[in-house]
Formats: sequence, C-alpha cells, structure tokens
Amino acid sequence: MDQLINNKQEKIKELKLFDGAQETSFLKIVGSTRSDVRFGGDEQGEIYVTSKSDGKARKLVRSLF
Repeated sequence: MDQLINNKQEKIKELKLFDGAQETSFLKIVGSTRSDVRFGGDEQGEIYVTSKSDGKARKLVRSLF
C-alpha cells in the first residue's frame, strides 16, 4: 500500500476472489451484472473494496488455499 498515490488510478492486472474454496467474481459476490468498485485502506494496511451495487465494504484477506 505504500506505493499507492492518493487520487490516482492504477490498472489491476489480476485479482482472484474466492468464496470459501470456490473461485468467484466480484459481480457474483455483489449479485449484480455491473459494479462501481472502489478500493481503500486503513492505518493498519488492510485493504477494503466497496461497491455501490450493494453498499457494502469488504475486507480483502489472504486466501487459505
């Protein structure tokens, strides 16, 4: 997170998401066909993703698989 610059966009090359052991997509997680996604972080360096589709904030965590 130290390399991120405020108010700048960066392309994500690949982000694999899992619901338990099953690989999924963010659109399936939010239950939508389209989503306006934003990433943010806190003082501890945790990364969060939010979506206007369902109004929830989700913390990204390391996969156990």
